Amino acid sequence: MLYSGIRLKQPVNGREAAAQVIYHCLALHDMASFDPVLRQTVNFLSLPERNLAVAIVYGTMTYLYTIDYVLGKHCKIGLEKLDPWLKSVLRTAVWQLRYSRNLPETAVVNECCKLVKKYRHQGMVDFANAVMRAEVSHPVCIPPGNLALQYSLLPELAGYFKKRFGIEQAKIELQALLMPPDLTVRVNRCRSNVISLINELKLYSVAAEAHPYFDHVLKLNLKGASLTELPAFKVGKFFVQGIGAMLVGMIAPIPTHPDDNHLVIDLCAAPGGKITHVLERLLLSNKSPSSGNLPTSTYTNEQSIASFVEAWDINQARLDALIDNLSRLGLPEIKTAVVDATDRKAEPIIRCSGKAALVIADVPCSGLGVLARKPELRWNMNYEKICRLLPLQAEILRTASLLTAAQGYLLYSTCTLNWDENEGQVNTFLESAEGQEFTPVDLTPYLPVSFVDRLDEVERKNLSAGKLNLLPARDGCEGFFISLLQRKKNLKKQLLKT
Repeated sequence: MLYSGIRLKQPVNGREAAAQVIYHCLALHDMASFDPVLRQTVNFLSLPERNLAVAIVYGTMTYLYTIDYVLGKHCKIGLEKLDPWLKSVLRTAVWQLRYSRNLPETAVVNECCKLVKKYRHQGMVDFANAVMRAEVSHPVCIPPGNLALQYSLLPELAGYFKKRFGIEQAKIELQALLMPPDLTVRVNRCRSNVISLINELKLYSVAAEAHPYFDHVLKLNLKGASLTELPAFKVGKFFVQGIGAMLVGMIAPIPTHPDDNHLVIDLCAAPGGKITHVLERLLLSNKSPSSGNLPTSTYTNEQSIASFVEAWDINQARLDALIDNLSRLGLPEIKTAVVDATDRKAEPIIRCSGKAALVIADVPCSGLGVLARKPELRWNMNYEKICRLLPLQAEILRTASLLTAAQGYLLYSTCTLNWDENEGQVNTFLESAEGQEFTPVDLTPYLPVSFVDRLDEVERKNLSAGKLNLLPARDGCEGFFISLLQRKKNLKKQLLKT
């Protein structure tokens, strides 16, 4: 591989692979290629070395803000002046020294120097050796009370957590977001069930346990297995998904009989987790009694149901991934279209205005609830970007409202913990001309009693007001926000004005 003048060789171990990925994604500013670069780089390694590489890569990205602070204390010339390969190796080595519990210091220092020497001259090797030995003998102290450095994220993001939760609860939530997230999957009930899937996964040494609160959800421990190589994955018996995203599909009120005037639309659908969940529920709710499921309907086949389900996204490549997921899960084709959800002159939006029994608007957001899964947001998201997201979210929410039929439902969601993007956005919408035709829907009946019972009085009141917050520390999952609204009035007058 040739990166910016450096012809990197096939890595021989996990440390070298990790340094190559960090070099490509951070030094060359190409985070967009992170997933394919990581897969390609570790592909030829043994399983233990592959796991080491992945741990170092995610660890380095998670703690990058603090790691660069540490390196800045040791490197008097300034980080911006360091050779990109040297800086990449040092970043991975500092993570190993400070945050890995089972890597010997001597091995970390020696391997760091070997990696620098492989592509750079002796002077840089000596420099790396000096920096590493300085950190071993005199570790840089992190200033007490500095949330940004303690939990490794930009100060402005730390400020968001402090403002939202207060200092002590902010520490608890930020600590939870440093922990590796659980691997959760949604069982595709059109192809399997919880018990059968657990037993099948055991055959491949994968430990699976039912979620304590939510039906049809499993927590997996792969024990080194490749998830995408599991036969159950290949034939679509499950979908990898976070709890928050699953709850969107669980809560969504599905129409009893979707038709041309009772459509189901997902505005920002790719890669398809939520809309495939809703489609699965639609298909199961229209099974005949002989199948042991819910009552029969007037539909003659699955495709007739799917023809009233639409998935839109602004990105064709992501829509292609959605189509692939439909195929893998064995679900019928649905209508897909590349649509800018803020462009109310777009043909699909005009065609479907006022005709949707259910509109899902999982809007682009700051992602502060998924920092454990997307560590780059710790140093890549900032106040300016969040401010630019707010009007975009408001416009998508307005489009969703115009699509919603009388008595139809609008389901708004984000994967952030930022109040302005969550409750603030919904409150502002409800005060608008379009929003005054909607009313919040009590979420309590849509959730398991065992989950609701563990919430405090404030959160139960929020549920009654149509709002649900998932918190990493309390709920053991990603941070997420869901709001369910129902239209009470006819849409015709508003459409004429739009």
